[in-house]
Amino acid sequence: MFSPDFNPLLEVLKNHTDSSGNVSWNALISEVKTMASLFAGKAEMPHKGTAMEEMMKKMAESQGEEVAWQAAIGTDPIKDAFEVKKFAHASGDAQIVPPPFVPMASDLLVNTKRTTRSAAYINVPFCQTRCAFCMFYIGAYKPEESKRYTDALIKEIRMWQGSKALEDKPIHAVYMGGGTPTALEACDLERIITTCREVLPLSNDYEFTVEGRLSFFDDEKIEACLKAGANRFSLGVQTFDTEIRQSVGRLSTKDELIRGLENLSAYDESSVVIDLIFGLPGQTETTWREDLDIVSSLPIHGVDLYQLILLEGSPLQKLIKAGKYKYAPDNRERAEMYRIGCNAMEKAHWKQLSVSHFGRNTRERNLYNVLAKSDADTLAFGPGAGGKIQGLSFMNTRKYELYPVE
Repeated sequence: MFSPDFNPLLEVLKNHTDSSGNVSWNALISEVKTMASLFAGKAEMPHKGTAMEEMMKKMAESQGEEVAWQAAIGTDPIKDAFEVKKFAHASGDAQIVPPPFVPMASDLLVNTKRTTRSAAYINVPFCQTRCAFCMFYIGAYKPEESKRYTDALIKEIRMWQGSKALEDKPIHAVYMGGGTPTALEACDLERIITTCREVLPLSNDYEFTVEGRLSFFDDEKIEACLKAGANRFSLGVQTFDTEIRQSVGRLSTKDELIRGLENLSAYDESSVVIDLIFGLPGQTETTWREDLDIVSSLPIHGVDLYQLILLEGSPLQKLIKAGKYKYAPDNRERAEMYRIGCNAMEKAHWKQLSVSHFGRNTRERNLYNVLAKSDADTLAFGPGAGGKIQGLSFMNTRKYELYPVE
């Protein structure tokens, strides 16, 4: 009989941990699967694949479909190679933490050395309003939450100090996303960025991105970010067309956006990039071309051209199904919009850095996104933040009420 203090999981862990405390994750997961098969007849551990891939398959299964990876043969691959895109964010290969090890996974990961070029992601779980197409929203922003969240986040980041995960290798890119980081108060934005520079081993040429909206992003907040060390801003414009913007929950008008981007770019201390979405309800090739013309007329440094993806369960998907919008471009029309976008960027001499991202000059590197979509190690902080270390993916709880504050 085993001793009451015997824990088979800890014994397995010891078998695959060397004298320096490094865990051989592949060997560990393989043995856990073998153990599960002995008791269950068939191992039901997560197979090799990312958390995003698992979500994609579950969403497809819920609609009675399969995830199609092969391209169809046709005369127009832009329009005909694939069925409707339903999922966002490609990523590198990773394994999921085996469920029996989840309770101890955070301690293990903190003390696992990074082995690749690295990034860090900070999730801010608030927005002033919820966009109809968004599934990343966690909660409405309230000014009193800014300090509470920031205090907890700084505590979490400092918990990693002295760990193997922060030793040796530099971190090349930090991305504050969400949510809407620019919703936070100026003093708290400065505190977060300053803490990252103090605690994380940032490389000399680090990229530090603050994502946000131009709504409520005033000069005080801009200057607080720049003073603390941010050197890249990513703003979700989606479209400059005021009517279309406001129909999906955005606040600023076209003129307000243009003035805001000109003001931010005038500081000349950072890369300024924006997101555009093609395929929004009410959008046409004409309004899309107008958006592209405005982009090239502005003194910004980068732009992403994203296809609208109607995620299952999103407010926009429900509204379209209910017939609340008169018109939304279909799959083939969105494909043509992508072609128009690529041609417009090429004609304006922007360099295509990825499938969706374009840079005007060398100030824009798009470094975090390049790393995040590869097998790079990524530290993650804040409610709902996801990362990976040595090919093992993890995600913090999305339940903000459980986030530590003491």
